[in-house]
Amino acid sequence: MDWLLSGYWEFVSPATALSGVEPEDACRPVPGGPHSIAQIVAHMHWWQQRRIAIARGEEPDDFALQIDDWPQVQPEQWEELVGSFLASINELLGLTEDHAAMQRTVFGDRNVGSMLVSHTTHNAYHIGQIVLIRRILGLWPPQDS
Repeated sequence: MDWLLSGYWEFVSPATALSGVEPEDACRPVPGGPHSIAQIVAHMHWWQQRRIAIARGEEPDDFALQIDDWPQVQPEQWEELVGSFLASINELLGLTEDHAAMQRTVFGDRNVGSMLVSHTTHNAYHIGQIVLIRRILGLWPPQDS
């Protein structure tokens, strides 16, 4: 599962997808698009944090109280958001090594492993959106690739 989370062949790594994106560009709306790059990353991170908590056997504190999974992001929040999002991918990777935990049932009919596979496809979908937005903004490929 690690290559689904961290990128391999057809899966652009999140780090590559976000590499070199300046805060102002990350928060810039794309004409006709519903979300900025920063909002998409915040959305992925919001869900990723909840899935990490569920994989650990916790109930996310604000899950039932607040479902605002498209948070607004200001340019000054961008660097911290990216760092936290990428760190949480590494946290997810660590959780996948606990094979017993991966078999634990969640949501009544799925196990942690299937929940995390579902999450990886969620991330891949949104990473594709980020790459497309970067193309539209003239920011793809990253300068360092």
